[in-house]
Amino acid sequence: MLGFNKFFIGSFFSLVALNTLYAQSSYTHLLKSIGDELQTYEKTATQTKKNEHYQPYIVSVLEGETIMKLGFVTLEDALGIIPGIDISSDNLDYKSATFRGSNPIAFGQSKLFIDGVLVNNVYFDGYSEYLDMPVELIKRIEVIRGPGNEGNEVASYAGSINIITYAEDLSESGLVFAKIGSDKFRSGGFRKGYIKEDFSLFTDFSYQEHDKNIYSNSDAFRSGIYNLQTPFYTIDNSSLSASADVPLWLKNYSLGLSMHYKDLSFKGRIYQYQHGASFGFNYSIPQDNDSLKFPNHYGEFAYTKEFDKVKVVAKIGMKYNSIESEAKLAPNGLTLPQISNPTQTVVFPDGMYGVHEAKQRSFYHGVDIFHDGIEHHQISAGYYLSKIDTTKVISKITNLDTGIGFVDYTDTLPFFDKDASRETYILTLADKYDYSDVLQLLSSVSYENNTHINAQINPKFSLVYHTKKDNIFKMLYATSHRTPSWQELYTLNNRARVGNKDLEAERIHTFEGAYIKHFSHDSFVQATLFYLINQNQIHNIAKNNQYVNSDKDNHLYGAEVEYKGKLTPDDSIYLNLSYINGQNSYDQTLSQVSHLLLKGYYIYNLQENLSLSTVVKYSTPKHRLSYDNRDDVAGHTTIDSTLSFYNYSDKYRVSFGIKNILDKDLSYISKPYTYEEDYPISGRSFVLSFSKEF
Repeated sequence: MLGFNKFFIGSFFSLVALNTLYAQSSYTHLLKSIGDELQTYEKTATQTKKNEHYQPYIVSVLEGETIMKLGFVTLEDALGIIPGIDISSDNLDYKSATFRGSNPIAFGQSKLFIDGVLVNNVYFDGYSEYLDMPVELIKRIEVIRGPGNEGNEVASYAGSINIITYAEDLSESGLVFAKIGSDKFRSGGFRKGYIKEDFSLFTDFSYQEHDKNIYSNSDAFRSGIYNLQTPFYTIDNSSLSASADVPLWLKNYSLGLSMHYKDLSFKGRIYQYQHGASFGFNYSIPQDNDSLKFPNHYGEFAYTKEFDKVKVVAKIGMKYNSIESEAKLAPNGLTLPQISNPTQTVVFPDGMYGVHEAKQRSFYHGVDIFHDGIEHHQISAGYYLSKIDTTKVISKITNLDTGIGFVDYTDTLPFFDKDASRETYILTLADKYDYSDVLQLLSSVSYENNTHINAQINPKFSLVYHTKKDNIFKMLYATSHRTPSWQELYTLNNRARVGNKDLEAERIHTFEGAYIKHFSHDSFVQATLFYLINQNQIHNIAKNNQYVNSDKDNHLYGAEVEYKGKLTPDDSIYLNLSYINGQNSYDQTLSQVSHLLLKGYYIYNLQENLSLSTVVKYSTPKHRLSYDNRDDVAGHTTIDSTLSFYNYSDKYRVSFGIKNILDKDLSYISKPYTYEEDYPISGRSFVLSFSKEF
């Protein structure tokens, strides 16, 4: 593996070498036309995103103007309308977007990019903190289902989400916004650009908070998982089970910065995220002021050089992630074996408290080369190197021998491996071949090796064919993998999550076929069939909560149908239907997944500057695991509605939205032996928003 010094030496020479590769004139980087109908659109989807249906993957796009009219508040709201996506959560209220039912109890199944930068954190390999990103900062959302996109340096596994901010515009326009709503929700921020000759600067800022809490019935102590019987004594903590309000409050701020000067650019974001301890670190209801923090910061420099037929892009970046917790871990009166003498018990009269922290720092660099000099071919190749280190671990808990006082167990009983480290290198090669004006072929392969897994080789193939009558056909095959997250590998001395350093990478094989019919530039119908084979799925559903690889393959299949169009000249309608079925690797039937998802929105323009929108989402019941005797999670229908007014002369928008109008009882699935009645979700709520362009 690469050493630390070699890593930075390689980074330096990667940047210096760009100035000496060639001395030829620059070129305009545009992909070739795929036919007469493609000329309806002027650039490829990687630049204007207007012809995403011609791209060699299955993609859905939400534009900023539509997002605002629909009254979406955060990225999570917007993702809820995408076909095949369901949101799951856990006891820490850490959410994940589940694609097509693929392992709904794991994180890292999908990747989130902001302006091309991967932002999944290291500990969970998730991005729950960014699901609260305000939509006012988002110009466009592109969601690719399946691993079959063109990017190879990141294994996207089940799918990827690409967030494009207004930094893409490189303009001096700006906006300020403010929002208030239920549960003392408050949010505000701005975005602004600055341009002078060859230099451009864009920045955005947001702050939001709320005081949400929700009543929850019996926590995990009722299930008996904290009871124990030994030859020396019997411990029964069942009576300590509590029912109370759980803290889901939030405080979050974000500062983004994007700069361009000639061939040099920088993208960075400071993202601080703090919220209530939710349903407790150990599935025990915490105190109101108990908190979790998930800061997620990044910065990336890029240097781009264009020549006659070649474009070279070198990147170097750093990421900082951590998980920090200050919370009551168990209730008053808890009884456990003494840590120094397990034949004796200890009672915690005031409960158990804990302060935990694990910080990770990532460095990476890479070079991509794009060659357009061979007729009908667009060839790309690259490499990517990264190094991740644990920089700090803290474990402080109530004295485990006396039940009173606070002890630093960082060295003796850490909750996380303080020596955790990972080095990764990736090689990629791809060729996009325009066989004719109506047929395009893409083939690619990536090779990845890192500290924790065997070498992974991921080939991808796709075919896109279209007729002159706007009929588009796609066939795709792709493989990918997911490296175990650090939570799954390195968690220690935690009854709720037990790490396993022997985990293998998850693997996926994806087969997809799609048909798209265009009626106009903004009206279409799309039908997709998919078949997935998931291998080595990671879970911790057993009673001991240790992460393991399943020894059975996961077979999923289904279909997605989308329609977008108009009923009248003054409206817009969008509907999608997703069907998912198959067999989980850890169960006989497909559990914890809705087999049918129906989603859609309708926007009616009452006047040129006044619109009324409705968002409807329906899901069928979710079956439990085979050994979970609880009733199925009920299906539900939710309806949201937003009235939006936009003043074209003064460029301001006012909107009022109501979420879950019918006040339906909703919940996320809890693991067996934890919260018997799952994790409830808040009911009806409202949001009043104001924004002003300048």
